[in-house]
Amino acid sequence: MTLALRVDQGREGALGAIEKAWTAGCRRQLVSYPTGCGKTVIFSNLPSIGFRRLLVVAHREELLDQAADKLRTWNPGLTVQVDQADRWADLESLAAFDGELFAGTGYAVCASVATIGRKGSPRLRRYPTGLFDAVVIDEAHHSTAQSYSTVIDHFGAGEPGGPLLVGFTATPFRGDGADLSKRFQKLVYSLELPDAITRGYLVDIRAFSVPTGVDLDSVGATREDFKVGELADAVNTTSRNGRVVKAYLDHAVDRKAIVFAADVQHSKDLTEAFLAAGVAARHVDGTTPADERAAIFAWLREPGPKVLVNVGIATEGFDEPSVSCVILARPTKSRVLFTQMIGRGTRLCPGKVDLIVIDMADLSSKHTLANAAALFGLPTGLDLGGTSTTKARARVKELVQEGLPFEELSKAKTLADLDAIVNEYRRVGLFWQPKTAPEVAGISSLGWVSVGDGAIALRAGELRAWVTTDLLGHAHLVLRRRPAAEAGLPPQPERLELAADFPTLAKAVGAADALIQGDQPKVLVDPKARWRKDPASEKQVALLRKFRVPFKEPLTKGEAGILLDKVFARRGAVRRAS
Repeated sequence: MTLALRVDQGREGALGAIEKAWTAGCRRQLVSYPTGCGKTVIFSNLPSIGFRRLLVVAHREELLDQAADKLRTWNPGLTVQVDQADRWADLESLAAFDGELFAGTGYAVCASVATIGRKGSPRLRRYPTGLFDAVVIDEAHHSTAQSYSTVIDHFGAGEPGGPLLVGFTATPFRGDGADLSKRFQKLVYSLELPDAITRGYLVDIRAFSVPTGVDLDSVGATREDFKVGELADAVNTTSRNGRVVKAYLDHAVDRKAIVFAADVQHSKDLTEAFLAAGVAARHVDGTTPADERAAIFAWLREPGPKVLVNVGIATEGFDEPSVSCVILARPTKSRVLFTQMIGRGTRLCPGKVDLIVIDMADLSSKHTLANAAALFGLPTGLDLGGTSTTKARARVKELVQEGLPFEELSKAKTLADLDAIVNEYRRVGLFWQPKTAPEVAGISSLGWVSVGDGAIALRAGELRAWVTTDLLGHAHLVLRRRPAAEAGLPPQPERLELAADFPTLAKAVGAADALIQGDQPKVLVDPKARWRKDPASEKQVALLRKFRVPFKEPLTKGEAGILLDKVFARRGAVRRAS
């Protein structure tokens, strides 16, 4: 897909959403766009929808230079300057802009938050508060830091009468301790990684999980992630490093790879291990001199298999599309960091058919580790064994559409296990009592269930409800009605009753519960109703057989209702997501 085509789609998607939200009065906007899909290109086209005076704020030199380059590419008449370290923006020339001097063009400043974001910074005081139409925060998941607040507050960005505040992030997750709802009002546009792959914006991913035998339970951690020093001590061993090298030789020896290490010494030791195995390898970290770093990146761009081992450098602002293998030698609790790491290899490139992700799978009963399976809405402990993540995702969606319980599928460790669970479930036909979704514990007495991809669902009588949440913690509720069939008449189509946004999951669930309980007879929503113990009706049994749902007789109306609720919820969730 060409960049021109992608930005045309962006105008209709992300750019259109930004313009629409601004017109509706939303001044603090967030856009989630996967790495490699052109989020820099999207905000570089903000002048095309009227925001012709831009401030782009980022935390790395590479991000600033990348933004400046894209702004010049897409806006030939735009004056673009960089404010970072010894590079100073010429604010006098920009302040002279009066709508005539640069008629039909505009200007942009790409500024380092470290340079202008320090409290009391004289570099920030140079800027007139009314200089910009929009303040763009690149890698917006960092934006809750005080340095960003200093810049945002100086310009009154996102406030009435102030410039638009719009953040861009490639990580569609709330975690890591950063509550972005304190910074942004609304997620105005979101494209998730699996959807970007399906649309052909990015290459597909094939994932391998390689056991290391290393136990991380003794490694200290904060809410966000592991303590780096303790993590490096645990993973930087000769044995584990050897497994990393072997994994590359086994699965990606003909590919160009990036390896993520825990700390500088770990990166250097891994590099030596690769070299000892005859693999062309280099090391780079934050202390590597700029000229040496540039030479290493130029080496990586040369054709042929090779391995770049790094600490932090390749997570943001680094772009080498020919990389077709990412090795995660640094375990992490952070889905944000995990997404950034694999994003270094998802870009399209001539001759590149897919990305191999090799996840060094350490042990832990104490910590939840991010991995490729969880990223794609698959059972967390599933080893894909090199299978396409999108194909595995489609397979699991197909199974939940048939009515297989996601909790049962989550027991699978391999794809063979998945098939075995499915076959056993169908053969034995044991009744499965669904677990109430943990998200609604304490906020609802109704039988909400998890249906995968972060969604929860509920069916009561004619009504079916689904709730999803975004990375701001805002919830979206969809309520549909399937009218009961009348004798001699064709079935009535399902109709939309409500589609509404709520500030929190609790409010969305509360609203759904109130609507359902007010609409349906209490006997239908009361989990202790006497009728639930009566024998299942012929119609219930017929529906269960129609949908090939296994069950154990004798079956009560309540048990049959639970099974059918699960079927309809999953079918609705799949239809909604397709």
